[in-house]
Amino acid sequence: MPDRLNVPNRSLFTDDNLEVLRCLNSESVDLIYVDPPRNSGELLKAPHGSRARGYRFEDKWTAEHARPDWEDEVAARQPDAMYIINAFRLVHDEGMINYLVFLTIRLLELQRILKPSGSIYLHCRVDSAHCIKAIMDTVFGREQFRNDIAFGRYGRIIPSGGNKRWKWAHDKLLFYAGPHTYTWHKVIQPHPTEYFDSLPYQDDRGKYQTLALAHSDVMDDDRGEEWRGYNPSEYGKHWEIPLDVLRQLYPDRDDPDSLTAPEKLELLEKAGMVEWPDDPGNPPRYRKYAHQALGDRQSDIVATIRNVNQKSREGTGWPAQVPEELLEVIISASTDEGDVVLDPFSGSGTACIVAERFNRHWVGIEGAPQGFDVLASRFRRELKRERPYDHPDKPRRTDLNEMPELMSAGRATHVLYNKQSGKCKGCEHKLPVHVLTLDLVDKAQATDIDDLQLLCHFCRVLRGAKSMDYLVAQTYMQGVHNALDTSSYQ
Repeated sequence: MPDRLNVPNRSLFTDDNLEVLRCLNSESVDLIYVDPPRNSGELLKAPHGSRARGYRFEDKWTAEHARPDWEDEVAARQPDAMYIINAFRLVHDEGMINYLVFLTIRLLELQRILKPSGSIYLHCRVDSAHCIKAIMDTVFGREQFRNDIAFGRYGRIIPSGGNKRWKWAHDKLLFYAGPHTYTWHKVIQPHPTEYFDSLPYQDDRGKYQTLALAHSDVMDDDRGEEWRGYNPSEYGKHWEIPLDVLRQLYPDRDDPDSLTAPEKLELLEKAGMVEWPDDPGNPPRYRKYAHQALGDRQSDIVATIRNVNQKSREGTGWPAQVPEELLEVIISASTDEGDVVLDPFSGSGTACIVAERFNRHWVGIEGAPQGFDVLASRFRRELKRERPYDHPDKPRRTDLNEMPELMSAGRATHVLYNKQSGKCKGCEHKLPVHVLTLDLVDKAQATDIDDLQLLCHFCRVLRGAKSMDYLVAQTYMQGVHNALDTSSYQ
């Protein structure tokens, strides 16, 4: 088990996922796949006689689902997210607002649990993706947004909402990772049949096309060096050698990456793969045969994965079951063997099944009791393995000694709000709790409640990395000390 993870591998919790997430260690998971309820307004039911029989869920949020305590916690822990949710009140009903609060309170925990080098994919409907992305930008950081992936499935039935608009044919996957380094393995999409039919040349090795070995832009390293009389730098180009082709031509060599550009070109020439043009101003080209064409990089439009139904090998009858092929692409792209995969809405356990098959550790959470039975049967049927570990109790965090207890769930904000009489410590104006945010008194590590304070956004920006004395002096000089117009915050 990875060091920071405080639950055994193959753990499935059948409980409210928020309560379980609060009990998982911080920065303990490498990949999170989130496939939450969609607020579709539909009654989801498993077909009679299916492996998921008995499952029933009304995927609809209303004003009755309001949770003021969750709103207060979101406001305390991530004020910007609450600003965005409140802004959506202008165009959405209370059902959508309560749904966004339901997601946000869980996203805050997922952000805490995800390693800085980890990745998260959130699966959502097109009509709510813009709302969820705005919230994820605040929780995970806009700079960590990587892709908005359109995921369509052949044969999938999506409510069209009538005939007077384009038919819905895809969902969205919002992908965040980083902020700096994160696991990424290039995903290759195989070429369609017509690609091979279009190859223009053929010899005794098969059909092929020719591709340029030099591309635009001058490089100062060995990619700009002369080779066999052609100097790419003179023509504003540089050598671009296909390493995948070299590895196929010389499978016993382990050094293609370390060779200089002219040395790589010599290997291509030795294999009879280089063609020289009649015009000396044009760069040489190389032959790429059909059997060397592995495919293109997978784009952010995933349209070749087929729907899961009752007759599918992996079909369980779970409503909106996600194909294993989609999780295979995600897990292979964003994890290595031994990494930890978390699925907080595991449903029929597709992410868990694929993680197990790919030799990843995994943790699943599914509130419906049928989820464990369905996953256990899939383990026996698809993997020929023992059932996963069912947790009757919530886990116990083992990382709390690394941080002050007051930092664990936003309780510090409520304590300080009362202690400061609802006032910003900088301008000393009384403000709503969602306008105030935690700040260090002297920019040192917090070990006690006295090391923390609440500042409004204006004062936090004004202070920057400087001292509190500087901040207070600036609020007096700018005439805002205890004199802010707070009407816009009410």
